[in-house]
Amino acid sequence: MTDYSKTLEAVADSYGVNVADITGGCRRTEVVNAKRMLCLLYKNKSNREIGEIIGLTPSSITYNKSIAFSEIEWDKDFQKKHAEITSKLYKEMTVKLTNSQLRSLADLLNNYLENQAGNMADELIHLHLSDVFEKLYKRARNNKENISLDDKQRLAISLWYRSFGRGYRPPEAEHHAYITLIDIINQIKPYEDTHRDPGGNRKALSSD
Repeated sequence: MTDYSKTLEAVADSYGVNVADITGGCRRTEVVNAKRMLCLLYKNKSNREIGEIIGLTPSSITYNKSIAFSEIEWDKDFQKKHAEITSKLYKEMTVKLTNSQLRSLADLLNNYLENQAGNMADELIHLHLSDVFEKLYKRARNNKENISLDDKQRLAISLWYRSFGRGYRPPEAEHHAYITLIDIINQIKPYEDTHRDPGGNRKALSSD
């Protein structure tokens, strides 16, 4: 099963509709809302790709994306539904951080993301780290603590940490953020170790 079909089925189940309703021309309210949620969940796909999956034109995708991005900020019911769906799709863990740590790490991550990705693997890491940055920024801005990370985001953070290399000494201005990154790695490792199968493979990284 592909990633997009898993997401499609999870959204259909959450809204109590059939997949065929979403991919077809049904205009019931719950179907419209399901399509709008998918516009958010498929945000890294092009409008053409999303349209081919859920049966909308690229211009309709643009319109529904704008509404979805607004609702995820302010609509409590939409936020709850989004959390419900993503918790089914991805295994999340809560990393305990202070608000100060969230702010410093968001600054460090933002600086990293401003650099161009060097290859396809870097682009994939950037993609998931961009989602992490959005979470960090929103929680820091709202004076929250802690952050929930799904399996792909945890992997991206681990790879980002490794990119610094052994013996890396951060400049003074980045010291707090780098120590925070190490704190995250130390929290992630025990979690990942308990989510390996007897053969030593990490279960949480499978998306199919």
